[in-house]
Amino acid sequence: MIGGKDGFNVSAFNLGARFAKIGALAARPAFELQFAQMQDSLLGRLDKEIAAIQGEDGNTSATALLDTQLSSLKRAQPDLESFRDRTKQNRLHIDEIISDITTLLTLSTPGTVSEFDTQLAALQKSIDGLNTPVYERFGADDGLRKTKADATSQIAAINHNNFATQGDIDTVNATLSSLFTDFSASKSIVDLNEDSSVKLADANSARILDIETQVEATQIERQQARIDKVDAKREQFTNLLTIISVAFEGSTQIGTFLRENTLEPRKPPPGSVLTLFA
Repeated sequence: MIGGKDGFNVSAFNLGARFAKIGALAARPAFELQFAQMQDSLLGRLDKEIAAIQGEDGNTSATALLDTQLSSLKRAQPDLESFRDRTKQNRLHIDEIISDITTLLTLSTPGTVSEFDTQLAALQKSIDGLNTPVYERFGADDGLRKTKADATSQIAAINHNNFATQGDIDTVNATLSSLFTDFSASKSIVDLNEDSSVKLADANSARILDIETQVEATQIERQQARIDKVDAKREQFTNLLTIISVAFEGSTQIGTFLRENTLEPRKPPPGSVLTLFA
């Protein structure tokens, strides 16, 4: 073995330092390769976890209940609107019917038989225009279905005999007055139903909008929660990679420090008293 001054093995010392330095230089590309592989693996895992989060059901029990209520309200809305439109049209027809009856009462004379017959046909047409379903889901019973059927029968039975006598006139007027009373009674209920039908349709429509807003707000909240979870996952994986990278850099710096201060010969600073012994 070749020694330096005082038998100190400088060559062996320098050789060890060189090997340490070579090992340190080789460690970085090896780490970077492993780090890249690990990063790919972690990113693949992150993608799967993000996909799982994004695939979570956005509905909660609360939204499920709201959806049920919303479905029921939406099914009712067309019926409410039909009821509203029907009561409005019936009210308009009743107004025409009452007007027609009032006109007929003035035409029940021998000199206006032709005009009476024309107006009577118009009355029957107005009555035929009434929409009276067998079952009405909403509102109060206006009795209009029975009133319509009775009126049609009474009109068909009118035989004014050209109003030849006062008895003929009185008989026709009595029938018309009875019809006036019946339709006036139905009109008072139809008027109330029309008013309530508008309120019911509007209230139901407003409730639908309110629930849709609640559902949308809940879905947005759930979506934001998923976004927050995704962001937290990304931050978690980013922090993990950062920790590994920082740890490697730290260990590299420590290794460099140890190598430079233990294996590699240290040269005294120029002008130092230690140069006298070199």
